[in-house]
Amino acid sequence: GSWHKRGFTSKYGVGCCIEMNTGLVIDFEVLSKYCRSCDIMSNKLKEKPAELETWMASHKPNCEKNYDGSSPMMEVVAAERIWSRSLAHGFRYKTLISDGDSKTLVHLNSLKPYGDLEIEKIECVNH
Repeated sequence: GSWHKRGFTSKYGVGCCIEMNTGLVIDFEVLSKYCRSCDIMSNKLKEKPAELETWMASHKPNCEKNYDGSSPMMEVVAAERIWSRSLAHGFRYKTLISDGDSKTLVHLNSLKPYGDLEIEKIECVNH
């Protein structure tokens, strides 16, 4: 994955699934903890909570914010979303290339997206 900024405060992140032999991007997931429209309208309608609630409900299908968790968990959630739709795309992802952090691998294997097939990890050499 890649994150808007280093550390634990990034508002944006992207995870991607890349075919190892061809380098083609098969799938990706963009995570955002922020929506500019929500921010603007929250400030504009802060004195009118009922109007804000109505606006938020109508805005929800177009809202750019699609993640509420912590920044360090973005990689885990992006991988979960990508792996969870892999079969619908006709794929089974067997290998995760990642840094030394094993949270993502442990989480994916706990989900058992392919039954008893364990997902393996290859260490990223450029991290």
